Amino acid sequence: GNDGVLRAINGNRTTNIGSVPAGNEMWAFVPPEFFDQIKRLRDNDTQINFFGNTTTTPAPLPKPYGLDGSITAYTDLDDKWIYVTARRGGRVVYAFDMSTIDADPASVDLLWKVGCPNADNDTGCTAGFSDIAQTWSSVKPMATGYSPSMVIMGGGYDPCEDDDPITNTCRSSSKGNRVYVMDGETGALLNGTNPFVTDRGVA
Repeated sequence: GNDGVLRAINGNRTTNIGSVPAGNEMWAFVPPEFFDQIKRLRDNDTQINFFGNTTTTPAPLPKPYGLDGSITAYTDLDDKWIYVTARRGGRVVYAFDMSTIDADPASVDLLWKVGCPNADNDTGCTAGFSDIAQTWSSVKPMATGYSPSMVIMGGGYDPCEDDDPITNTCRSSSKGNRVYVMDGETGALLNGTNPFVTDRGVA
């Protein structure tokens, strides 16, 4: 949602999932990276920085984003996992275990999280992920002999690409120019501490 909350909804037309009726929320998650946006959204008095906005006091701020990226899934006979990216919301990937959700709609667990908590610096990054950019790339399960699951994703989109292409200084950017191969269950890097390097960001 545009309030930064990831929500699971019973998408059935008429059938309950556990005790949750069709069309109702089963669970919701707010990443800690977005806690500081909650008051701003509640107050609803911040001017948004967009082209043509001439407001100067107070200074307009960029639009806040939450887990704004794609959601992909991996399932087998025993496991149901989903992978959630942030797109403009940040430099993180979350994985959730929903293997017992049919019996209990609220039984979702954090499987793993990788990336960086800050958009503008590498403080607190997961080991091996300091070069990740905004996570626009889907986390894709791969059909391999690796057990139980292997996933692959691009290193992301560097927002310096938003600049005017004529004056763009992004050509030497080091953010996002990676391809990560990970253990789908743990998030551990499988292609070493220096993942596949590309010329530019891989969104």
